[in-house]
Formats: sequence, C-alpha cells, structure tokens
Amino acid sequence: MPSMHLIHLFMAFKVGFLEISLVDVLDIIMFGSLMYMVYRLLRGGLAYNILIGLFLIYLMWRVTEGLGMTLMANMLSQFVGAGVLLVVIIFQPELRRFLLFIGKGSGIGKDKFWRRFLSKDFGDTEQLAKQVEAIKTAVTRMSKTKTGAIIVFADGSDKQFFLKNCVKVEATISQRLLESIFEKGAPLHDGAVIILDQQIFAAATVLPVSENNKLPAHLGLRHRAAVGVTEHIDSVVVIVSEETGFISVAMAGKIQTNVNEEVLQDAVEKGLALDLD
Repeated sequence: MPSMHLIHLFMAFKVGFLEISLVDVLDIIMFGSLMYMVYRLLRGGLAYNILIGLFLIYLMWRVTEGLGMTLMANMLSQFVGAGVLLVVIIFQPELRRFLLFIGKGSGIGKDKFWRRFLSKDFGDTEQLAKQVEAIKTAVTRMSKTKTGAIIVFADGSDKQFFLKNCVKVEATISQRLLESIFEKGAPLHDGAVIILDQQIFAAATVLPVSENNKLPAHLGLRHRAAVGVTEHIDSVVVIVSEETGFISVAMAGKIQTNVNEEVLQDAVEKGLALDLD
C-alpha cells in the first residue's frame, strides 16, 4: 500500500549507535542551507562580527549559569532575554536583504519569470551582444586614458536601492554616452552609473562603502564602494582606476583587480544577464 511505503521511507534507521530518520536528514540539510545563506549575506561585513559577539555572549551566559556564577549569569540573562529584539534592531538591513534574497531566488516575483513561462521569448541576443561590446569598448578606452569609472549592473527589482542617491538618466546603452558621463569635469562623472533592464538607468549614484576590513589597504573609495554595493544586492560592478587605469570587477563582496579582456567580457555578460535570469 502507498501509505505503508511512505511510512517506511520515514522510519528511523541506525548508523552505528545513532538512530536517524529521513526526516532528520532533511532537517539537517535545510538547516545547513539556511545557515549558509545567512553566512553569504553577512560574510566580510561588520554585521558578521556583531553576530559572533552575540553568540559569544550567549555562550558565556550558558557557562556562567552552569558554573553557578549567579551575578554574572543574571546580568547576561537580561541581555540574552532581549536578544530577539536586539537582533531585529541591529540586523534590520541584513534581515531585509535575507528576505529579498529568498524572494528573488524563487524568480516568481519577476515579470520576466511569467513572460518566460507564458512564451518562448528569451531576449534579443543580437542586441545583447551589441550592448556588451559597447560597454567593453567604453571601459577599455577609459582604462587607456585613466578615466575613473564605476559601472553597476543590477536586477531591475533593486531599483529602489538607488533612487534616493542618483540622477536618473534612463537612456539606451552606448559607448559614447558612457564615456561622456565619466569624462573628467563632466557634471555626472562623480559617482556610479547604474545599468538596469538593459539600459543606463542612472548616473552620479552614491554607493554604500564596504565595511570589510580584509580588503587590501591600497584600494580607494571607488573600489570599496564597488564592493559595498555587491554586499547589499545581487550585482556586478566594473571599475576603472583613475590612478593606474587598471580594470577591476566586484561580485558577491569580493573584488578582482587588474583583470584582462576575457574577465571583463564575462563580467559584463553576467551583469547584463541579471535581468534575464
């Protein structure tokens, strides 16, 4: 009978002296996946160190309570008792990012998900190739002239993240426009260009600076801001150094400096594809 077969699947089995069921295995896998997602969102930032601090306080409370150190245990218990409220207050931006990460990962919230589900339109590959070439050429030319630049590729659903600190452009991607925006002395050169929905959405954008103290000391504000935005949202950032002309790429809280043409092309293609996933 099917019901008996289902019961059989979830029955416990022994591994050495441990008795484990398939439900336990599923529980461990789900918990491990959740912890990995939390780690990915917090790694390298100040929030990660705060979380470690909270865990150590909790550990100290359990130890002092077990040893009968009443005064210390009572003090720490008050702190631990307000732990949930403290976590919500301290990690409000991270909690928001975590929920967005889960929601965006499903793809259900995107218009493109439904359009693809209902049709076979996977985008104009020829147009995409032209945009990749335009961006790559602009970045390469700015590298040769040591024109500082920062270009952020993000998902259209993250539009609200940039709105407060940018100048909206909403123009077609072109080599000349990108070069003119970052030209020294141009009104919009100071800040980042944001590319959303395969168009130049904004310029002169102020980005959050990374709090990661493990980044190389020689990296300037432009590079730290590039890493910072990738710590907050799913994005790809291309940077041109004003001092050296080197091209760098930032993704998922990490940065690769002085990249070659192949890495640049791969980064631009990944960036433009964020809205197509």
